[in-house]
Amino acid sequence: MEKVNFDSLQIYSSLGTSSLGDGLIAAWKLGSGCDRYWISWCLETQILRWGIHSFGVFWKASTTRSVCMSNDSIYLIPYDEKWPKLAIKEIATIREALPDINFEIEHIGSTAIPGLSAKPIIDLLISVERISDAVQFIQPLEKLNYNYWRDNPQKDHFYFVKGLPLAGGKGRTHHVHIYQRNHDEIKRRILFRDYLKAHPESLKAYSDLKSTLACQFPDDREAYTTGKTEFVSSILKLAEEEPSFKHLRFVQSLWELHKNPTFHRYLANHVYFSSNEGGEIVIRLTPAAHRSKNEVLAEVAFMDDLARKEFPLAIPIASKNGELVESIEFDGKLFFATVFKKIEGLRTTDEESLEPEFLFNWGAYLAQLHIHSMEYGKSKNLEDRRPEWEFDAVKVKAASFAKSSIGPASARLQECIDWLSQLEKGDEHYGLIHGDLHRGNFFVVEGQIVSFDYDDSCFHWFLYDLAASLSTVLKLAKHESHRQWIIAVFFDGYESIRPFSHRWKGRFEAFYQYRLSLVFNWMNAMIAEGRFSSATIENWKSVEHWYLDNMKRPTVFS
Repeated sequence: MEKVNFDSLQIYSSLGTSSLGDGLIAAWKLGSGCDRYWISWCLETQILRWGIHSFGVFWKASTTRSVCMSNDSIYLIPYDEKWPKLAIKEIATIREALPDINFEIEHIGSTAIPGLSAKPIIDLLISVERISDAVQFIQPLEKLNYNYWRDNPQKDHFYFVKGLPLAGGKGRTHHVHIYQRNHDEIKRRILFRDYLKAHPESLKAYSDLKSTLACQFPDDREAYTTGKTEFVSSILKLAEEEPSFKHLRFVQSLWELHKNPTFHRYLANHVYFSSNEGGEIVIRLTPAAHRSKNEVLAEVAFMDDLARKEFPLAIPIASKNGELVESIEFDGKLFFATVFKKIEGLRTTDEESLEPEFLFNWGAYLAQLHIHSMEYGKSKNLEDRRPEWEFDAVKVKAASFAKSSIGPASARLQECIDWLSQLEKGDEHYGLIHGDLHRGNFFVVEGQIVSFDYDDSCFHWFLYDLAASLSTVLKLAKHESHRQWIIAVFFDGYESIRPFSHRWKGRFEAFYQYRLSLVFNWMNAMIAEGRFSSATIENWKSVEHWYLDNMKRPTVFS
């Protein structure tokens, strides 16, 4: 259908102002940052009135005639701290206009999320006991200069706009949405809002996406909205799986926290920061789908034993019930809560990580951990065991993804698994390991490495722990001889505490290939399941090619 755009509002009618006949053309002055509409040729009376109430949708009349209204220009401005105040003011005004009606009202949308750029429109969400109750809002809201979309095809959704230019406004200022209580859309909108408020990485990613789409589609609201759909869906999936306010309140009670938990990150576990009378702490909520309670118990029991032997690591803290692991279930979502003393230290920079003294000490630290592990395995019944390597959750997920995929990374992982399945086990070479002691899982405190995150701890070959530890620092190697020097210095540190035979040292590169292919397939499995935020995905994509390139290294599996 042909669209006509005009620089100023003109309404032509051969039948007067009460009904509009053949040849109606309407638009209005386009100013900086103002709404913009196109209305097609109309051949039906009353269509302009209907069109105004249609708020920028393609509306079909009862005949073959139609009105097409392209929605507002997409323009974003930086977050304004006055938006929540405007929302509070408008909520009070609406409540005053409807004193006898029972309803709940929330500030939603981008203007409800601190730090997010947005169109300067306050979105309000009202929930009522029955959708039929929403009819009582029409007249009071119209008296407050809202326009009601009478022809909304969604009969379970009442929609109002204030400031609509075709209705005499100077530009949209408020939207009001009304749904029946417990409608899925209420849950979706609040989940999305609250998740972005709690997750700075996702907030930044969404803000960047909005800015990009606004530049690409400044006059096409449909394309702008469609461009956000995949991101919104991924955030909602993450939000659905996240611990609820109820879970966190229960943690707060069990560990007698002094402040509300603050979200830190999510990969396989949900991690938060808080404090109690003992100082700053780290809270970890492990989904039941990721680990069994016995696995978590085995992990923290090992860590607790290490702490009692004064091995430097994050110390587990028992709840007020004396439990190191608490099961917390609400709304059908079960998590296993653990709390650790927060390590007040520093991460190593790239330059510091390549210092020979640091590499040596890092290797020695890992060897000390393995000695403690061997002693622990001999002295404990280990009824609650960590899994063997082939049954570990990360390996199972990565292997499953690899079997359903085609490519060098899938083939490499399967080759490594076949090799490991035939490899001999013995107390000197196989035992309980950390499983993920890369630079991101320890801090340096007064020159001493202090480790945390034993979630990948399992029974594995000790040599794999070296490969996992070096997996990130080897990305810093400038050339092959530099790479070999990094490995040699790390091994020197390790063997100053616990030596390897020449034969086992020669297997390092094979274990390193297993580490690369394991991480590659696990990350892509998690992405395929929609479990990562766009920011995490973007970070992974920046290094993915490095993993692929290094999996091409000629390797002997012996």
